[in-house]
Amino acid sequence: VRHLKRAVEMDPSFSPAYGLLGLACLKAHRPDKAIWWFARALEVDPQNKRLQVGYLNTALVLAIRLFFRGDLVDAARLFNEVLEQRRGSILPHLYLASIYRELGKGSLALYHRDAASRISPQDPYLHLQKAVVLLSQGDKAAAAREIQAGAVLLKSSVSPGGTPEEVLRFITVN
Repeated sequence: VRHLKRAVEMDPSFSPAYGLLGLACLKAHRPDKAIWWFARALEVDPQNKRLQVGYLNTALVLAIRLFFRGDLVDAARLFNEVLEQRRGSILPHLYLASIYRELGKGSLALYHRDAASRISPQDPYLHLQKAVVLLSQGDKAAAAREIQAGAVLLKSSVSPGGTPEEVLRFITVN
């Protein structure tokens, strides 16, 4: 690290050194510092695909860390930043759905659940997770439809009899 810092002191336009400093920080479990180095590298060389990938991967690692620390607003900012460049990535959508549900922003939670379902339409658990959000919003009819869709994909013989809450509890436990 010392030699890389010396390299950027000697030649501030040497973007690979910034990228390597970002990697070193990431390997040292310091994504907060790593993202700074990758951002600096991209200021010097904004078209460098490897630096862009390094930055986005680091942003994803840092966003997940922030999520588990309970810093939902900053985590959401980084997940959204990743989605701007990687629209087809399911992971940020799943985290954002959880974040927005936790923050009481049901419509945004549903938006991200829907986006995740479009990316992976055969995943029964995405339907069941969406049902949880719909139930929290009081939309039992839509929740029942999502539960039924999830049950079909799970090849469950459960018929949505009873309340959506009871059916969801049964499916997820059995």
